[in-house]
Amino acid sequence: MQLEFQSPIKILTIFFILIIFSSFTNKLNTTFLDSLKNNTFMKHSMIFLSIVILITLIYPNISSLKLVLNSIIAFVLFILINKTSGHTSTILILFLFAIYFYKYHIDKQNNRINKSDVINEYDIYKKISKNTFDDKLLTCSFIIVVVIAALIYENLKFNESINTTQRGGAQNKMKYTNNFSLLNFLFN
Repeated sequence: MQLEFQSPIKILTIFFILIIFSSFTNKLNTTFLDSLKNNTFMKHSMIFLSIVILITLIYPNISSLKLVLNSIIAFVLFILINKTSGHTSTILILFLFAIYFYKYHIDKQNNRINKSDVINEYDIYKKISKNTFDDKLLTCSFIIVVVIAALIYENLKFNESINTTQRGGAQNKMKYTNNFSLLNFLFN
């Protein structure tokens, strides 16, 4: 099984499902949970390692380069989804699930087309190419929507901090008016 461009959708879908289920039955050591809550580096390291492990479980024959690249893409998307408001995050996760089920439908359709003896090889190639294009278009659309949503929310927080500063609150001003750092944006 080859890792293709749509893997961030599958990986994030499984990852969010695991997070949702973990909120129902929390049996981890409380000391470990406290250290995760209080240590951002440890929290992000555990998220990244979990994504890497998920990819190796889903795609056992993946090359190291594809593993690293897809892990980084899925990790950044996960962080960006969590950089949005609660309602927006929920909508993005539901959108992610919808894309996942659509991709599942496309994969089943491609398997059916491949097994069909009635269709000639050119028609098979044409239909699978169209499905692959739709698949990649959906994935790119999802990535663009996530990035735009995170940037819009960050801009709203910035504008709110300026308004707060004008009313006399200075603590938020320091967070957003110092030099912008992509690392601070992603990891804080």
